[in-house]
Amino acid sequence: MNSQSGWGLTAKDLKEEKKELQGDREEEGEVWEGEKEGGEEERRSKEWERREERKEREEREKEEDMPQNNKPEKQPRSADIRIDENEADIIYLSQQSMSQQSTSQ
Repeated sequence: MNSQSGWGLTAKDLKEEKKELQGDREEEGEVWEGEKEGGEEERRSKEWERREERKEREEREKEEDMPQNNKPEKQPRSADIRIDENEADIIYLSQQSMSQQSTSQ
């Protein structure tokens, strides 16, 4: 059973996140000032900023994709009009009585 921290992340999740961050930095050739000076706190704040930026970017991408996925499909007009059997019987009987009244007059 995985024990989760207050943030909802397991140790495995954190290790994967660290690997992703290191991979991103290696691809971009980026070295943080905190690493040069050995400042652990500054390095962590930079990691946090990058994590937040990535979350925001992923949310924007999801929002951009949503309108395409959630477009209402056009239904035929008859699908919008639904009458159950009882309503149909009432309508039919009321139409019959109206036609009988008009013929009897």
